[in-house]
Amino acid sequence: MFRILKLILYKNSLVKSLRNPFWLTTSALAFSGYSAYLTLNPNFIKSSGAYASILFFILLTFNIIVAILRSIADGYKNNLSETYSKFIETYALETTKVVYRKLERFKKTAVSLKIGSDFFQHITKPEDQITLLITAIENILVTCNNIKHQDLSITVMEYLPHAEKWSFTHDNHSNWQRTKAQNIITNPNSLAFQCLQSGKEVFVASKEKAAKSGLYYLSENDKKEKDGSVFCYPAIIANPDHTAKFIITISTYNKTLCYSDDVESVQAIGSILNSLCSRLDLELTLKSIKSWKQSNKRKLLVQKKK
Repeated sequence: MFRILKLILYKNSLVKSLRNPFWLTTSALAFSGYSAYLTLNPNFIKSSGAYASILFFILLTFNIIVAILRSIADGYKNNLSETYSKFIETYALETTKVVYRKLERFKKTAVSLKIGSDFFQHITKPEDQITLLITAIENILVTCNNIKHQDLSITVMEYLPHAEKWSFTHDNHSNWQRTKAQNIITNPNSLAFQCLQSGKEVFVASKEKAAKSGLYYLSENDKKEKDGSVFCYPAIIANPDHTAKFIITISTYNKTLCYSDDVESVQAIGSILNSLCSRLDLELTLKSIKSWKQSNKRKLLVQKKK
């Protein structure tokens, strides 16, 4: 019902034209001017008969309609603004917690550092930070979008070169039975596949609608639950001798983050999710650098033994 009213009263092309400030001003001036004219020239009503009254009510009705449509538009925009403000506040609070934990670890590590030791190895703990950030993202989305924890999935898929396959390396619901990462990433209809191929983030407001259009692959969990939204973000890090590949996926069940036909909301939610994932991207980059460094260290040790 809300979607139908929104389509009629907000997204309709005619409505968009009518709520233009030009019509709001013009209708108000026309009605005010005509009302003043009738007050100053009462004989006009007598000479014009019913026509004067009809014109009066037409101008009054038009003025009221334009004012209502403008109020609806302002109310919707204010709602979007409030949602974004709430996100900023929650985001700042949760990221501050993550930064504080990192600062706390740095200070503890600094005390035990020795000359000649590998400072980067001791201080950098991307795995811990990724876990903290996933929890922070979960708290932000639950708070700002009124989603239940059990209806929100946040995962990181990573390509494992030694095994030559994809695997879930981070998961906010490790006990869930999921479709294998390798099956998801090799399916041309999966969002993860599209995301990896394009190298760009992808947001789908309605999984069911996207699946019907052949733009989304419904996982086993998707089929068990009601419609939701999904966002995929590629984190591709080029190291000297290989390229690390990760796909971050934020998925909701039983509730969509916005309506798929609401362009403004889709863009706003997509921007928010992109901001959250870019913070994870930073830690995944550090993880990749650390892994590359450890791998090369082992290779050097093997060469020395030879």
